[in-house]
Amino acid sequence: MVSLKGIVYQSGHIDFPREENAWAFKRMEAEMKRGQENRVVVKPELAPIELERSENVAAAEVPWITRVESLLNTADRVYFQRKEAALRFRQAIHEINQNCRLVTVGAEVGIDEFASQHWNRIAYFFALRHDGFRFDLGTLITLKDSAADKSNRMELFARLVDVEDNANPQVTFDATGSNAHVELVEWRKSVKEGETGRFLLPETQIELKFSQARQPLTFYHEFREDRQNHAYMFNGEKLETRLKRVLNRPRAVPDQSE
Repeated sequence: MVSLKGIVYQSGHIDFPREENAWAFKRMEAEMKRGQENRVVVKPELAPIELERSENVAAAEVPWITRVESLLNTADRVYFQRKEAALRFRQAIHEINQNCRLVTVGAEVGIDEFASQHWNRIAYFFALRHDGFRFDLGTLITLKDSAADKSNRMELFARLVDVEDNANPQVTFDATGSNAHVELVEWRKSVKEGETGRFLLPETQIELKFSQARQPLTFYHEFREDRQNHAYMFNGEKLETRLKRVLNRPRAVPDQSE
């Protein structure tokens, strides 16, 4: 069994160069249908994934590499964007059941793309007040799938913050500064440090945007069939339990003789 060999860069991008994965490009060019060029799907059980750092990247800069390699290798499907000389990791899916899954999205562009498609119709969210101005985002709840967009919109600017033990990064935002909506600043006063609050403006929908997303992000996605909306969880028991389970799945091992 041959493997896919990826390189992790300072930007957090994970690329699989043609010169390291000639067999994969040859197979894609022979089998890929027109219109599939930008959406390559791989099942890791058929092609285990190996990640290594770029030459100019120190181990301390990408402590998450082992965790992400495990997530990619235990996923049901891994999606790539095909470029001229490489495949770029975009998304990995762990299916849990018909309505629930774990999703890992690639750094920078991958996260931005997902946010623009799925996190631009947020009805409300829960967040823990970490300290004076910083909040750790817990769960996003979207508008109903059938609901029309609201006329009032606000942008919520978030970033990824490393946590101890190289665990999944925390999604964090500041309820202050020039980018913070005035209603967000007022809401901050109602949440005590160390407690979780719900932010809801009935006539406003929220758009989540990211900066400094220099590593992949994993979250729990649940389609709430009874309410016809979606929940996205960035921390909490559901996410942690599922992460532990999938990371303990057996992994395919490449044949070193290949």
